[in-house]
Amino acid sequence: MTSWLLVALGGGLGAVARYGAGSVPLLPSHPHLNTLLVNVAGCLLIGVAWAVIDTWQLPRGWYQVAVAGFLGGFTTYSSFSLETVRLLVGGHVVESMLYALVTVVACIGACACGLLLTQKLLS
Repeated sequence: MTSWLLVALGGGLGAVARYGAGSVPLLPSHPHLNTLLVNVAGCLLIGVAWAVIDTWQLPRGWYQVAVAGFLGGFTTYSSFSLETVRLLVGGHVVESMLYALVTVVACIGACACGLLLTQKLLS
């Protein structure tokens, strides 16, 4: 139960940070810039967090709060990127490329299907 609470605590803080980062547009003419910057920052931070936690062999709670919780709530793109990089570093090059390709194509496709089907049902 403690694990769930640690993830929830970190996730709540990450979601609030994400909302805050997205609520002040850097360039009003480019509203997607904030999302891009949050995703890139989250990917940088998850790499740093993973390296610190792994190198210093910190207790599992650090992973739960920082990686699964905070950075997962801040941007799930960081989790996707970490999983892809870990596959690459582990020597699973083909699997990592397939994972990245299928994830991007399937997620964009699922989003489009959800949007279009719901619009159709609601109209």
